[in-house]
Amino acid sequence: YVGGYTIPATVNNGGTITVYGAEAGSEISVYTVNGAMVSSTVAADEETVLPVSVNGVLLVKAGEEVIKVVK
Repeated sequence: YVGGYTIPATVNNGGTITVYGAEAGSEISVYTVNGAMVSSTVAADEETVLPVSVNGVLLVKAGEEVIKVVK
């Protein structure tokens, strides 16, 4: 949690997901609902962009927080 709130993420045109507010140095990963990792990076600052080539319901894990997005 960042300030007690779930870390927000947005799906962008062009096949990326932007995660906001993850702690610098924490790992951010994107998974399909079947558990396959499709993208991963380390947060550098308040806004981290991950390239994601698959569509559908995805799970974004930032540190201990997991959120669901639809791409």
